[in-house]
Amino acid sequence: IYEDKTRLYSLLQAGKVNPLDEESSLAMFEMLINKLTHAGFTHYEVSNFAKGNLFSKHNTSYWRGVKYLGFGPAAHSFDGEHRSWNIDSLPKYIEGINKLQPYMEKETIDLRTRYNEYIITRLRTMWGIDLKVLASDFGEEFYQYFHKNAEKYFRMHYLMQEETTVKLTHKGIFISDGIVSDLLKVN
Repeated sequence: IYEDKTRLYSLLQAGKVNPLDEESSLAMFEMLINKLTHAGFTHYEVSNFAKGNLFSKHNTSYWRGVKYLGFGPAAHSFDGEHRSWNIDSLPKYIEGINKLQPYMEKETIDLRTRYNEYIITRLRTMWGIDLKVLASDFGEEFYQYFHKNAEKYFRMHYLMQEETTVKLTHKGIFISDGIVSDLLKVN
């Protein structure tokens, strides 16, 4: 991906870098996975590898739904049902603290959004989707919706189930965005 405002994007726009076709990109990603796993790295998230258990604590917290508390201007917090964020202005942030009325915004995350976030974040990881959590935290409707939409990916060997956990297979990693998209509940 050529992200706007990056050096690589500028080189692409200047014609100093040629865009990579999808086939080459997939071949290079396959080579990366093979080389790193052969060298002892764990492929713990679609685009992340680690030696031993040295996983990114920051990102892994998001992927596993860990609650967090943010302090300071523009800091975000999550308590499992609500997401909040502080004002990004340092003077206003300090003013709010001094008044014991912090300037912040808060949103309640409804069940559908929590389900979608669970699918998006967990399926990308080696920990996968825990079917027991899916049933207990989201209920029968979401549980059945997941199974109905995941079935074709099991048949095509893009998804696998180990005990009560659903994960991407090696070949599923390459189409993970499409799989996740089909598993999201949009209405």
